[in-house]
Amino acid sequence: MPDVNYLINRLCEMRLITRISNPTNISVPKYRCDASSDFVRDIANSLGIDIAYFLDGNAHELVSKLQLIKLK
Repeated sequence: MPDVNYLINRLCEMRLITRISNPTNISVPKYRCDASSDFVRDIANSLGIDIAYFLDGNAHELVSKLQLIKLK
């Protein structure tokens, strides 16, 4: 499994997400998705992921759901 911090940094470099929390706040960083919903849906579909499943619920549920992803 790839390092999550590496993946988040790559998404930032690609300008698909932007960190919106203070850089000194390393314990609970917050990010904003800058990719269009169509782009996100297309990528998720190409990976066989039902993105709607991940958009419902709270952050704790999201983390649990993300751990279940098995990429093709």
